[in-house]
Amino acid sequence: MPRLNPALPSSPDKPVRWGSLFGAGLALAITEASREHDGPIVVALSNPRQLQQLAHEIEFFLEPSEQQQARMFPDWETLAYDLFSPHQEIISTRLSLLASLPRLGRGIVLTATESLLQRLPPLDYVLGHSFDLKTGEQIDIHALRDRLTHVGYHMVNQVLTQGEFAIRGGIVDIFAMGTQQPFRLDMFGDEIDGIRYFDPETQRSTGSTRHISLLPAREIPLTEAGISTFRNAFRAEFSGDPASQIIYEETSKGNPTPGIEYYLPLFFDQTATLFDYAPANTLFILE
Repeated sequence: MPRLNPALPSSPDKPVRWGSLFGAGLALAITEASREHDGPIVVALSNPRQLQQLAHEIEFFLEPSEQQQARMFPDWETLAYDLFSPHQEIISTRLSLLASLPRLGRGIVLTATESLLQRLPPLDYVLGHSFDLKTGEQIDIHALRDRLTHVGYHMVNQVLTQGEFAIRGGIVDIFAMGTQQPFRLDMFGDEIDGIRYFDPETQRSTGSTRHISLLPAREIPLTEAGISTFRNAFRAEFSGDPASQIIYEETSKGNPTPGIEYYLPLFFDQTATLFDYAPANTLFILE
């Protein structure tokens, strides 16, 4: 396949315009730009429905030997202040990208223009509420349960989706955010004896690993400090008796109501955008 040589800006002050990119021309130009640019590329389109098609086209142009892939930073796919929360798989994909983007050497990130400007939790929240587990490590199951609950995981009888965990004697099942399969900790006393991935429907093991990373289960903190910040900000922003508001009362008890994600700015003293997560050498391609 002949190589294009799309002109790339030498600095953010010298933008380059592409035109007449018909069909899959945009995907080809982005792919070639990713080979020339020493850093990640963030592509923002105004129409979210075009993102998936663009991702497939970019994957087509990438060579098998290339490690970089097109990753999506999806929209919540809910209406503003609707009484529905985003699906856990969407939150999982978003948190996984937010955790990896600051140290991403190369790669292509696709997102909608609205998501590019959306208010996000600050970087220190995502990284500060992430932790690792590895075989041979000494842990206390009760302390692990409290820690998982602290970062937003929900304790259930059987894990089925991201953000859930279950404890049965010396076995701990966790469906971590950013993963496609849950994993099982086999405990020998207070020591992690093994870590196995498994199918949540059949409960059969599908592989093993020695190390796993856990992200927070939500984009909002339901910690004591986070709830306190929310309560103060809610009273400052909304008039009337806050005790009469269900969202205020339930969140104060640590029970997030559906749609609580749209109140994200009330949980932080300062929020961020995708620009704050992107490394300094990121190339932004805007439609």
